[in-house]
Amino acid sequence: MHRDNVAEVDLRRVSGRKLFLLLLRELRCVLEIVRGVAETSGQQLSDEEILHIAYYCLFYGVGPNSSRMLRISLSEFDSTFIDALEGKLNDAETKKRIREERKFPYTPFEGHQSRLGHYYRHLYQMIQYVDRQTLKIDKYEYVKTIRAQLSTHEQAMLLVNSRTPIGRSWWKNDLMLKYRLLKNIPLGFFEPGRARHEQAIWLGVF
Repeated sequence: MHRDNVAEVDLRRVSGRKLFLLLLRELRCVLEIVRGVAETSGQQLSDEEILHIAYYCLFYGVGPNSSRMLRISLSEFDSTFIDALEGKLNDAETKKRIREERKFPYTPFEGHQSRLGHYYRHLYQMIQYVDRQTLKIDKYEYVKTIRAQLSTHEQAMLLVNSRTPIGRSWWKNDLMLKYRLLKNIPLGFFEPGRARHEQAIWLGVF
């Protein structure tokens, strides 16, 4: 079931685990833009808030309908700052430059809600199904079968998803730690060059 779930994540002839590599690369671009716009706008944001905003930008994207959804989902933040961020992400020259520089086979910042929403709903339901069983089974071994199939990039995106409001049920229901869903993600993997201790605090899991 998980293999089928991964295979259904596709975009412009890129699918499965390969797409997660591109999604993480796009997230890095968004993080850079969020920090830049925040600095220009005089916004004092924590690393957790920056991660929250960047992931939502990746998830919802910008565009005729996407921008409206993005603004609603980030309504707790300064509206002038969010407008400036949306304008930067929606700028045609910015999209073109980053697409060429990062070699994306698609136009960045247009959102992945349908892909990621479907993927994480199925992954969560599978693990929660095991967790709720009353049978005398080794639940950890069952979940480990799924975890073993997750690429490093899938694990990284799962961690980012879980550290934002949209994915907090992973921690609320103790699924991340109980089943050790993260294994061997190198420090510096998310943002190369970022200090080890800073990234550890930023991710909030070590």
